[in-house]
Amino acid sequence: MLKVALRIWNLGTEDLGLGTYYHLSQCPLLTQLYFYCLIAQSEIRINQYMPNKRSAKKDLRQARSKALANLKIKTHVKALYKKSEELIKSGQKYQATEAARAFQQAVDKAAKRRVVSFNKAARKKQSLMKALNK
Repeated sequence: MLKVALRIWNLGTEDLGLGTYYHLSQCPLLTQLYFYCLIAQSEIRINQYMPNKRSAKKDLRQARSKALANLKIKTHVKALYKKSEELIKSGQKYQATEAARAFQQAVDKAAKRRVVSFNKAARKKQSLMKALNK
């Protein structure tokens, strides 16, 4: 299942006939499938045991759901950063500033929720603004 999902993820949108998505990460169904596969893959590596106590089982369930939510936020922030960088490199100043503004909002919210560290958020914002102002 994991190998099939990762193969689907690496195909192009034209190969799957999904319409005009910029990237497969914009297709909700495949994005959800990809995140569940990443969580399953991390469970294999991280979860070497099954807890016995009821509270420990609940903690494990909560950790899985929080990991999924954090992964979605991180990938969203990374996608916005890459999109901003591409627009800066292509010379589209207005679209780049709009994308940079969206990135700043997303990374600040992620830092506030402790998904990304404050220092990393500041560093990414600084490097993006430096590239934008060149």
